[in-house]
Amino acid sequence: IRQAQFLDPLSLLVNASLGFVLIMRHEYGDAIEHYRKCLEELDPNYYHFHTGLGRAYAQLGKLEEALHHFHKGEKLSGNIPYVTGVLAHCYAVMEKRSKAEAMLRELVRLAQKRHVPAATVALVHLAEAQAAPVLAGESLDDAHAGDVLLERRRHRAEVLPDAAARAARAEAEDRGRAGHQ
Repeated sequence: IRQAQFLDPLSLLVNASLGFVLIMRHEYGDAIEHYRKCLEELDPNYYHFHTGLGRAYAQLGKLEEALHHFHKGEKLSGNIPYVTGVLAHCYAVMEKRSKAEAMLRELVRLAQKRHVPAATVALVHLAEAQAAPVLAGESLDDAHAGDVLLERRRHRAEVLPDAAARAARAEAEDRGRAGHQ
């Protein structure tokens, strides 16, 4: 990525990718510094810079700052599902369930018109699943969170019938292949 940035220092996509790499390396302070510089020097209206900055802030637990940039990213992106998903995830982590659920309903509405990645919806459910026991004073390990998520997905299958039908077909095909081996 650094070589790409050297070759094209003004590329918005390359600079957004560099910030993402910094986040994946857990270099959140460097990511924040990088995204801020990009917003100041390259383009203050590029949604990837705002959502990246939101991700870095969220990883540091600075959720209000994260929300600010996620909202900006959502406004600038033209309602891209992943941006709505990270915003809903942030609300769920903050235990603002009504807002998280409203954003989740928006994702379901969008899914009727365009592709919404299952991971985007799962991200919100996982945050809700992890927040629920915390509110009750319990701890939640990753295995239990996965069980809660799977249970929620089963109950919500009627909300996304196309996705449920595709999953059932894929499962039947897998069983059929397993029977022929």
